Amino acid sequence: EQASGDVRREHTLAAGEVLRAVEIPALGPGESESYLKVKQKQSFDWPLAEVAVLLRRGPQPEARIVLGAAAPVPWRARAAEDLLRPLLSRGAPPSAAELARVGAAAVGGARPLLRNGYKVALFSNLVPRAIARALRGDAHEEESP
Repeated sequence: EQASGDVRREHTLAAGEVLRAVEIPALGPGESESYLKVKQKQSFDWPLAEVAVLLRRGPQPEARIVLGAAAPVPWRARAAEDLLRPLLSRGAPPSAAELARVGAAAVGGARPLLRNGYKVALFSNLVPRAIARALRGDAHEEESP
């Protein structure tokens, strides 16, 4: 999401400001994460689609799902997070059908450009896989389509 609302800006730093550090906290109790990306060829560095997931299970479940290469900046899939959160509070893991609904919610309302409509299917399939990997504790993977 754009903090300023201007899709031509990827940050909100003012003139003369410099980003000096980024702090990433360690995973806490009941938390797991996953990152998946799909590339056209292993030799290409730029992903066609990427998904990062952070999950917290327990009495106050949390879900963060971020799509990369979907917009000019990383994109939070808040509708998918809202759908997943109650599923994390149960004792049983979400079913494949429930994860598919979360994947569909991640791309709900997507407005692809002329030549990147294929990414909608990539993301809707990658999100459930990233969630399943986080639930299993498998953190990272790269894929070819």
